[in-house]
Amino acid sequence: KVCKVAIASNDAIAKSILDSIKLVADGNTISIDGPMKYNSDHDKTPAWTTLIMIFAPKGATLDLSAHNGGISLRNVDVNATARTMNGGIALNKTSGKMNLEAQNGGISLKDCGGDVTVEVQNGGVSIQLAQDWVGRGLDARTRNGGVVVEVPRDLRTSLEVTSEGHSSIICKSDACSGAQKTWDNDVRVLRFGSGGTSVIHASTVNGGIVIKPRGQGDYDDEL
Repeated sequence: KVCKVAIASNDAIAKSILDSIKLVADGNTISIDGPMKYNSDHDKTPAWTTLIMIFAPKGATLDLSAHNGGISLRNVDVNATARTMNGGIALNKTSGKMNLEAQNGGISLKDCGGDVTVEVQNGGVSIQLAQDWVGRGLDARTRNGGVVVEVPRDLRTSLEVTSEGHSSIICKSDACSGAQKTWDNDVRVLRFGSGGTSVIHASTVNGGIVIKPRGQGDYDDEL
């Protein structure tokens, strides 16, 4: 499904812009084609946008990209590659194998699982964890952006957060009680849980980290 929006000085021009926005299907590829300029008396650039809604079956393979816009995946179990330029990516109750990249935009995950890698340049990462991460794990990295991790009271998954460069770690309430700390001049590491390799790893270079309980606490403790 495609939702189209156009803004113009009058209804006739707006309708003309809407009519020129087309969904293009070429084999397994779908995209949007729209006007670069509207040739009116003032040769104004049109204001328009679209939203593509994809209803995907379990196990579908998706290759998604957006320029000056975002991507959202909700309640799906798919194999996906998603890339944005000047826009963010949001995952909510999703699982599967996913490779996510954002430049000049952030990436957020809420109650997710699977085998997920996240790479962000000039943007933040937000992670809301469930008690268990079902799947291989999460590796989330950002440069020049912060990381926020919300931890449930009874987290049953191992977690490691790392900050490098000009960054700090702030814990809200008692979120970091019991965590193992490894500190040196350039790298700070916090580990939660026990056992071997961490299932969830989040790191930043030149960005702060905030760790807080889900739905609890409001005071800060800088580590």
